[in-house]
Amino acid sequence: MAGQYPGDGKPKPVAFPDPATIAVDISGVRYVGLPALIELKLASGMTGKGRRKDIGDVQELIRTLGLGEDFAQKLNPYVRGLYIELWRELQNGWPVAGKAAKRNVPAGRDRSRGRPGHSAFD
Repeated sequence: MAGQYPGDGKPKPVAFPDPATIAVDISGVRYVGLPALIELKLASGMTGKGRRKDIGDVQELIRTLGLGEDFAQKLNPYVRGLYIELWRELQNGWPVAGKAAKRNVPAGRDRSRGRPGHSAFD
């Protein structure tokens, strides 16, 4: 899969990387790093039919992890503008981690489902 392109499969500045070059070791388990994951999801959502969920996944990551606008600097310029657009949308209407009071949503309440004690990833 390394070297192939996300979304529509057509050449673009973001390609699936070689896992050996971008993996992050956490407690002995290797994961794709957050910048690479977000780049792949944004590129896929931008170009792949039926891949809009990937963009929603990035919104959830921004919200849940409390990622800032400055995180965009870690991303490929091809997807950077969309990341900033999503980040700004969240600032203007959806609470971000640590900012629950912004819309009077109690801490610990899932903002997407409105159920106490559940995260958007359940």
